[in-house]
Amino acid sequence: MRAPVRLAAPLLGVTARVLASTWRFRDARTGRPLPVPMPLVPALYALWHEHLLPLAFLHRGQGAMAVVSQHRDGEILARTLRALGYEVARGSSTRGGAAAFRALVSAGRVGRPLAVTPDGPRGPRRRAGQGAVRVATAAGLRIIPVAAAAERGWRLASWDRFLVPGPATRIWVAHGEPIDPDPESGTERLAAELEALDETCRAAAEGSGPRILEPDPS
Repeated sequence: MRAPVRLAAPLLGVTARVLASTWRFRDARTGRPLPVPMPLVPALYALWHEHLLPLAFLHRGQGAMAVVSQHRDGEILARTLRALGYEVARGSSTRGGAAAFRALVSAGRVGRPLAVTPDGPRGPRRRAGQGAVRVATAAGLRIIPVAAAAERGWRLASWDRFLVPGPATRIWVAHGEPIDPDPESGTERLAAELEALDETCRAAAEGSGPRILEPDPS
């Protein structure tokens, strides 16, 4: 790990946790407050990579396992997730994927919740790969899709336009019904469910007047 990343990771991890402690989570369908942390069940939770930060904080401290890229930029996210009580499997389709797959399957088979980003950890954005369905099938778990939207915050100039909610903002969350990991149609159904949940969350946030700062395209 290069020195700047090694030095920045702990600082940014602490900053993220302090910022997250001010967030207020709401159910996007009912408007009711959500408990923090929100309990997990033995399942594979699937979310778009851009929603990782708020959803990781919502479900923190329960020993779930998440996947993060082995690329050096993933070190900051990995340390942040560990600080929130997650176990991290490092790997992607191009590097370390087999080891990450085995770690997830082993954890899932003993009933631990898993967190997988179908479009991650390296993209393309919102294009679901087969990984979530493959892991869930091998681990014997169902898939629970989940999405989030913030009323205020920022989008990073990253491949996924990573969402960083602003201080003291409300975050709207929607969990879908469990999906059986069908090898033939499961990935398409999962992507469609994630998009539908995203629409639900954004509609709730927009009704409260969101102010999300997008990255400068230049």
